Amino acid sequence: MTYQSPIRKAVIDTSTLFNALVLHLAEKSPESHRKAILEESALSSYLRGSKSRQEAFLHLFSSIPMLLTTTHVMAEVNGLLKKGQVKGARHRAFWTHGMDLLNAKALDERFSLRLLEMFVDSALNEGVCTIGPVDTALIELARREGCALLTDDKALGSRAWGIGVDCRLVYHLV
Repeated sequence: MTYQSPIRKAVIDTSTLFNALVLHLAEKSPESHRKAILEESALSSYLRGSKSRQEAFLHLFSSIPMLLTTTHVMAEVNGLLKKGQVKGARHRAFWTHGMDLLNAKALDERFSLRLLEMFVDSALNEGVCTIGPVDTALIELARREGCALLTDDKALGSRAWGIGVDCRLVYHLV
């Protein structure tokens, strides 16, 4: 594997953020609830049942000094919750612990690229038509900020690499 420099600033995709929030919830929950949280949640497959990968993922997440995302991603995370990926009373705990974590990390969620902004830029317009507005906005944020994009999505990665954006597939990092 080739050496990659440490990540100082990164844009995070929905799956990456969701994984971080679920693992943080499990870490902050009583031992008797952890197993159920991890089994009932839609964690990425490479994290399921692997305590060492879960720990490596949390270490990676905590090691990045500056995290950015879009409001689109926060809406997708909420959509996962509404689909029942975190059930019942854990929904409240998910957001309570999640907001605490994101506040401690000073997550920067200020960026929102409007669909009509993407419409008038031919490169962004093409992105919307091929990978969708959420992923296009993530790539554009990483491009504008000159930072890495963290995702589990190979199609998103391929599009980002194709236009010269530093995109890293998280499962290769843990």
